[in-house]
This record gives sequence, C-alpha cells and structure tokens, in this order.
Amino acid sequence: MEWGCQNCLMAKLTKEQEYDNDKKHGKGVFKWEDGRKYAGCWKQNKQHGIGIYLSNQNVEKIGYWEEGVRIKWYEEKEIRLLEQQGILDEFRNL
Repeated sequence: MEWGCQNCLMAKLTKEQEYDNDKKHGKGVFKWEDGRKYAGCWKQNKQHGIGIYLSNQNVEKIGYWEEGVRIKWYEEKEIRLLEQQGILDEFRNL
C-alpha cells in the first residue's frame, strides 16, 4: 500500500496501516488492547498531523500531533471546518 496523507498537516496495527522502511508513515490506525484507537497521520512511526482518538469509552476527540506528542485537541468550530473539508472522513473510514 502506498503512503500518502493528502490532507495531513505535516499495541497492535490494523491491516490498513501503511509503512515506509518498516515504520508507520502516512495514514493508518493503531489499536491498544484496552480498546483505545488512533486513526490518522503518521510520520516515521510516530503520530504526526491530524488524527482521531477514540477512548475505550467510545469518546471521540480530534487532535493534532507532532513527532508522537499531542499538541492540541481541536475545538468544535475547528472540527466543523475539518468535516466540511472532508479531512476527517479519510480517518473515520480506516
């Protein structure tokens, strides 16, 4: 599968995960054993860019990560804009 995260701002893996030199890179999903899930952009094996975090209580949060560190949670107004642009659909369909 070719890596590419067209709309990105620059445990266990699912089959949808993309790799570059054996590292997660591009769009993909990571699922923890306790039920948590991250679907979004990756760069060199780290969360990087926009992503959707789903807690083990099914609470969804949209955030932005850099080099594996969450920088922020998006507010409702920002989330609506991302949804209007279709960016979140890419990750919800992974």
